[in-house]
Amino acid sequence: MRQDLIKTAIQNLPGDRFEDFAIEILRQAEFPGLIPTSRSHDLGKDAKTTSLTYLLNNGQWVHVAASKTSTLSKLKSDCKKNRQNIIDVFVFAIPEEINEDTKARWEQVIKLEFGWKLEVRDIRYFAPTANRPQFDRLVYDFLLIPPPDDDFPETILSEFQSCTERALRNVNVHIPGVADSISRQEIERVEEHFTLGKAVLLTGDAGTGKSGIGYFLALRGREKNRAVVFLDARKVAHIHDQGGLRQFYSLKGSLAAAVSHVGEWKGCTVIIDQFDNIISLPASMVLADFAVECLGQNDVDILVISRKKESHELKLLERLNNAGFIELNCFQLDSETAMGIFGKLGIVNPSEELIQLGQNLLNLEIIAKIRSQSPNFSLNKLTDEIDLWLKFIEILEERESGSQDLMEAEGLIPIAAQLAQAGLNEDGRTFMVGKPHPRAIRRLVSWGIISEEEGTGWFRFKHEKLQDFLYSKNAVERHLMPSQLKTEIKDYRTRNIIVWMDQLYARTNPAYHKLFTRELLLGE
Repeated sequence: MRQDLIKTAIQNLPGDRFEDFAIEILRQAEFPGLIPTSRSHDLGKDAKTTSLTYLLNNGQWVHVAASKTSTLSKLKSDCKKNRQNIIDVFVFAIPEEINEDTKARWEQVIKLEFGWKLEVRDIRYFAPTANRPQFDRLVYDFLLIPPPDDDFPETILSEFQSCTERALRNVNVHIPGVADSISRQEIERVEEHFTLGKAVLLTGDAGTGKSGIGYFLALRGREKNRAVVFLDARKVAHIHDQGGLRQFYSLKGSLAAAVSHVGEWKGCTVIIDQFDNIISLPASMVLADFAVECLGQNDVDILVISRKKESHELKLLERLNNAGFIELNCFQLDSETAMGIFGKLGIVNPSEELIQLGQNLLNLEIIAKIRSQSPNFSLNKLTDEIDLWLKFIEILEERESGSQDLMEAEGLIPIAAQLAQAGLNEDGRTFMVGKPHPRAIRRLVSWGIISEEEGTGWFRFKHEKLQDFLYSKNAVERHLMPSQLKTEIKDYRTRNIIVWMDQLYARTNPAYHKLFTRELLLGE
């Protein structure tokens, strides 16, 4: 056991090295503000609190004597040298093991003779304390014992922080034109389960704000000074084993081991977002294994966020349920909340159809953009999702028609459709754009349709549902049939596209809709 190695190494330290080691452990673990004393004279103490630091110890004056000699005579000798000092607590640090009866007898002697409270810290204190993650660096520096898997907790925290920060920047939590974020009761429901030590699987339809809930739970974790792992599953869609996950975080050991290690120190909140996007890939099993491995770890909260998929894909989610994850549903906004947002956007007397559309956060964002770009348009004319999204595209094309390059403006949506297709053929739904970025790319970014990942040249659609819609619209305009989709995009991505194409054909081209549904039914 690592703790046994630490124990032996402490006991083998030279006297001055043991003094330095013990004082640093005591300073960090129990007595903040301890100041080492000079070694030029034997003053019977090796560290103490000062007038500037004693308040950090509840107003108590603390003196520490560290010694390789674990006897009462040595203890009394050190105390006699400090008789003239104001002392509330005298700490005697030793590398040997002293039984409780002996400790109690020593405490009585020091109390009677000097009037001080004695605290004995022996090897039964130092070995397990030093084995805690926050002392890994100290243990390595003094004892040359590396941390588990050679991953120092400070390095782990740095990797977690940087990866989490990048992922959180890609989560959209605000509605254009609305300053405040939308309060969600699901946040408290998840935290209630965390308090009970339960892992949570948060499911719901697209546009219900699942990622936003994960975002705010990550912020709350940070506010509590916990380590936070917010992992966008799409970023690791390429991996095939735990080694790939380890490399993503630049770790020497497994991600689960790193989470456990920092969890013992600060507590750790793990949030896996966009799980549904990789559910047909090997990476999904890797992340599921990782999530299950986090179950039961000390002070580790785990949340997996996913849309509910079709029956054959539910098996992986069922694995999480069977392992002990509590499934919570994320619902769309209630009508009262949607009405409140409409009021902030200056939308008065919305129709029932508009209110229903606005209960979906993606639709609400598009409504806000239409309101901003075309304030005189009567939003009550919109009766369903296709109406809404077609209107958004129409307004985008109208606004872009003022471009100096009219041909480019008219081709903006077809370009978006081409990018959507490119993303659908990547496991992570991303696509590469070379530099300098064309104006069309800059305009799609400005409209909030796509975003770049950390200046890498890799882009993704901010909303996958809109990505699917744009490609589907373009496919309908090209009169594609179901069998042709498999030649353009990955097979497992065709299901959502077929649903959109069916609705768009029904709306815009009844003749082709008949051919489309016939091929679907006959499997031609």
